[in-house]
This record gives sequence, C-alpha cells and structure tokens, in this order.
Amino acid sequence: MKTSYVRLIGVLVLGLHLVCGCGPSRISGPELDQTQLAVAEFIKPCDSWQLLAGCLPEDGEPLSPEVLDTLDTILAEELEARKVASYRGPDTVRQCQEIILFEAEDLDMSGLEFWSRIGRCVPADLLLVPQVFEWRQRQGGEWGADQPGRVVFDLFLLDVRQQKLIDRYHCEKEQKSLTEDLFGLGRFFRRGGKWITAEALAREGMNEALEALGL
Repeated sequence: MKTSYVRLIGVLVLGLHLVCGCGPSRISGPELDQTQLAVAEFIKPCDSWQLLAGCLPEDGEPLSPEVLDTLDTILAEELEARKVASYRGPDTVRQCQEIILFEAEDLDMSGLEFWSRIGRCVPADLLLVPQVFEWRQRQGGEWGADQPGRVVFDLFLLDVRQQKLIDRYHCEKEQKSLTEDLFGLGRFFRRGGKWITAEALAREGMNEALEALGL
C-alpha cells in the first residue's frame, strides 16, 4: 500500500511538468538572427480580415482601451525581460495599419494578407500579432474569489517576406482551486496560494508564449 502511494505521488509530480495552462500550436521555430521584428498592439478582433486563425469572439463586445493598454504594457515588459529590445513597436505598426486600411479598395482580404501588407509597410521580416479573445477580472480578494480571473489570447508570428504564419501560441488561463486542479500544485505554490488577477494570469501566459515562440 505504501509503495503504491509513493508511485501515485510520483505520477502526480511528473504530471506537473507535463501539464500547463496554455498550449503552443507550433508550426516551426523562427530564426531571429539578422531579422527585423515588429510588434503590433493587442486587439480584440471584430472582423474576419483581422483574424489569422480561429473564430471571431462570440460576444462581440469590445474591450476597454485600458485593458488593451495593460496587455500591451505587459507584453513590452516581458519582451524587455527576455532582452528582446530591437524591434519596431505598436506605434509604428498602428500607423501602417491606418495606411493599409485607407488605401484598401475593399476589405475582402484574408487576415494573412492584411497583416502581411502591414509588415511590408513597417517594414519588418517578422511581425508579432497579439489578439485577445476573453478578459475577465477576478471578483473578490486574494484569499477568497467569488469568480476567478480568466484570459484567452493568441500570439501569432508572421513571416512577412513569405507571407505565411510560422508560429502560433494559443493561451487560455483560468485559475482553479487546488481541489479542482490537482495537477496545478506547482502553480498553486508559485502563486503563493492566492487568487491572482487577470493581469497576473496574462503575464504568466505571455512569458510562456514568448518562450514557446523562441523570442
């Protein structure tokens, strides 16, 4: 009985290393040497020509500028923490978005074509496109939440020259209690046993995403 119990604990510990809150949808690893990276701002897509994969959010409700600014700030901080400093940022990419939309005769184009045009306008070799689909703030305090935080976002890495999607990381994070998620024991202790905010969940997810994307 004791041996079986020890084996069970071992399986659970191994599971902690295999299970994570977000999952990479990898196509190929990017080669970042001698390339120019550009980073777009976070958007919640509302039109099909903005999408690089997946479906439009069902609720159709826009997120506040404050939430989008928060996500942009977290992404910039995580890039800086990983020593990714030489890139063209959201301000430059936003200007190109406005140019492409102004020049477009119609918007009957794919998301891949839309973002590739923007990348060529910047110009950049690789374009990182972040899109958020769900954002729910924690309701309650650190030690007792009536509703946990939840974030769902994608980070897309686009090869501008070849006009193809070379990497995608899809992240869904919603905090669960330890009794609901036994495999989350490691995350539980890393979070200090507290219910964390949507901002903290987003930071966790972006750190994992950038690691998976090779940035």
